[in-house]
Amino acid sequence: MKKLFHLNLVTGLSIVINFAGVAGYLLFSVQFWPPAELADIPGAGAGDPIIWGLVAIPLVLVFFLVDFGLVIWNGISRLWRGYWVLTPIFILVPFAWMAAIQIEFSHHWLL
Repeated sequence: MKKLFHLNLVTGLSIVINFAGVAGYLLFSVQFWPPAELADIPGAGAGDPIIWGLVAIPLVLVFFLVDFGLVIWNGISRLWRGYWVLTPIFILVPFAWMAAIQIEFSHHWLL
């Protein structure tokens, strides 16, 4: 029987690095969440869009570019070598980033 989710080294490392990035993003973000009693007041807390833009956007952008490069490399590898470099479990990575951004945004009055 063929394994559905065979984890190779490239996929394993990229998943671990991405989940470490997600954890770092959330650890950074929690410092700027407003207190619970001020969460619904616009402009409360230190979660200034400028601070978020200077730190969070570059972090997410770097991981997006690296992951996009991995997916392109995976496709080229499939065409040239005949096999996928990344395994299907890599699909967890974008969902982890979407969840982290949703968690971070849910602690601000914007959503």
